[in-house]
Amino acid sequence: MSFDTIYFVRHGETDMNLEKRCQGRIDIPLNQTGRQQAAEIALKFENKKIDSIYSSPLSRAVESIRPLAETRGIVPVTLDWLTEIDHGELEGFRAGEGTARQGEIMAAWDSTPEKVKFPGGESLAEVAARVATGL
Repeated sequence: MSFDTIYFVRHGETDMNLEKRCQGRIDIPLNQTGRQQAAEIALKFENKKIDSIYSSPLSRAVESIRPLAETRGIVPVTLDWLTEIDHGELEGFRAGEGTARQGEIMAAWDSTPEKVKFPGGESLAEVAARVATGL
């Protein structure tokens, strides 16, 4: 398989985004704003040539590309290696909550994310390697 162009599109907004929580692999749907953003994705790409659509299997990602896929008559393919970073023990965590150690990890994530490995989860380097292998 070869590609001329690859477009990466982030999922639309969820309630956990609004709450500034680490949603990682928690499978939650888009909220109303996120559904509107998904509709806007389809409009932004209306003049682009798209042959295939791939998505994380998480519902927020699938929902985000659904309008685009439907307007093109394309059945999206879900790929596990596109799943969001695993926040491990910090899944569902919001900055300012939890232990001092969790707070230190979140502060580091804000300032030097490339140095963070989430306890029981992944680092950005591990995510990059996962995606590179998938590509």
